[in-house]
Amino acid sequence: MVLNDDRDLVGILTIRSMLDAIKVKATVSAALTRFFSRDVVEDNAMLINVSEIMRPVFSNCVDVNDNTAEAAQVMLTGKVNIIPVMEGDKAAGIIRSIDLFNIIGELLE
Repeated sequence: MVLNDDRDLVGILTIRSMLDAIKVKATVSAALTRFFSRDVVEDNAMLINVSEIMRPVFSNCVDVNDNTAEAAQVMLTGKVNIIPVMEGDKAAGIIRSIDLFNIIGELLE
């Protein structure tokens, strides 16, 4: 999660956005630590500001009182795998698609 100077949530930084930003030349199957080695990224690619590659969080979020079905709907319509959970105007946490799959798995047992 990306916070501004006032500690307000302004975006989410994902592995995908970082990899896109640094123009990875390695294959996806390579070890994650290898992605960030100097020989894999283009010169100065690591100097990109987070604000340039983060995903803003204006509509793809849920409230702490929303249910998991609503979280799933936000993820599906927004085509995202992670969304912030807000309490008023402050970030309270995140929910990932894997978290929803785990809940569904527990319900099916």
